[in-house]
Amino acid sequence: SEAFNWKIIICLHFPIECFRSCGQQTIMHRHDCLELNYIESGNGYYIIEDKTYPIHAGDVFIINNQERHMVVDEKQIFMQVIVFHPDWIREEAKQYSCLKPFFRRKSLFSNRVSGDRDETKEIADGITRIMREYKERKEGYQLVIRMTLLTTLALLKRHYETEHELLEET
Repeated sequence: SEAFNWKIIICLHFPIECFRSCGQQTIMHRHDCLELNYIESGNGYYIIEDKTYPIHAGDVFIINNQERHMVVDEKQIFMQVIVFHPDWIREEAKQYSCLKPFFRRKSLFSNRVSGDRDETKEIADGITRIMREYKERKEGYQLVIRMTLLTTLALLKRHYETEHELLEET
């Protein structure tokens, strides 16, 4: 089915947006950016393409720039949302591999990293730090955000490699 194409306006020299979201979304949508979500509280479910995932506090979700998605809440969901343009990371060719979980997936791939896994807290801490730096904008915040994002993406890639959910290099 069709989805609303949400055009996210991002500054070219610093192509990332961070915000808190609460409440249910009423339409399936997609956008031209990659997305990381950290669920602070609430529960419900996430529809991402043809998969439905339960949502619980502590979960992390990753969504690529092609996937239609929406949140349906049962108890109001508060989440931290980071959207960023992949080219911002691709600038360093060596770093491109950390985007593998967004693009090089096996069919059993899960967009959800359960909050009850040991590694999820470290990933969530990275998302929370990015959110804080973005909000406070203290001296050097752009570099801190970029480095924290790269670290968080590397931890996500490690998780998905460990779970054997990514395609092998060709």
